[in-house]
Amino acid sequence: MTVPDGLQRKIDELVEASHATSTAEVFRNALTAYAALLEAHKSGRQVIIQNPDGSDRERLRLFL
Repeated sequence: MTVPDGLQRKIDELVEASHATSTAEVFRNALTAYAALLEAHKSGRQVIIQNPDGSDRERLRLFL
């Protein structure tokens, strides 16, 4: 697969930050997360992110 340089740099950052063994592992993880988020959206659920102490909650607006 060919990707623009800027995107390749981001992918490389994700491989390093996640301690993945390969770019393929990053893509597998990303697709797993995407599928889970899409299923949650289809069933009407919301995705919330928050700090570990429960503060600063934010709803992620996906699949608008």
